[in-house]
Amino acid sequence: MTRATLRINKVMKMTDRSTLSLKKYFSELNTDKEIQPLTVEEERTMFAEYNITGDPKIKTRIIKSNMKFVITVTKKFLVHQCKFANPKALLEDLINEGNIGLIKAFDKFDIKVGTRFLTFASWYIYQQIQVYLQDTLADIPQPANRFAIYQWVGKATGELISEGHNVPSLE
Repeated sequence: MTRATLRINKVMKMTDRSTLSLKKYFSELNTDKEIQPLTVEEERTMFAEYNITGDPKIKTRIIKSNMKFVITVTKKFLVHQCKFANPKALLEDLINEGNIGLIKAFDKFDIKVGTRFLTFASWYIYQQIQVYLQDTLADIPQPANRFAIYQWVGKATGELISEGHNVPSLE
């Protein structure tokens, strides 16, 4: 079993749907017709209509149609950031934070830019999860950018070691 397979298996165990809230959430995702992904044309039409009318039903429809993407981002985050993820982090909490990021992205999205909503929203989802992990689960709270700096240093160290260099010192 490779290292990547082991990480994926750890993530899959986290999605065993053992809690009632996760069971209900996944059940709604699979049965609700509003949660189906939107085409590019549907997305543009709905955002244009929302900009004119401000109808909350349109906002709800767009957000619901992209909720499955939050789970995808959450799983990728857990797989790739496995050594930084705190064991106290529950999948439900990470999904909730991702959904908050999705809503923030909706409020800041501008259809005139020409990108898809999910392309724009992925950063907000990832950022919201990252800030949640840093703020609420860290033993000693630190600024959110410090978490990113640790990731960059870890990645650079790994690249240097794989190229045959010695383990770099802190200096």
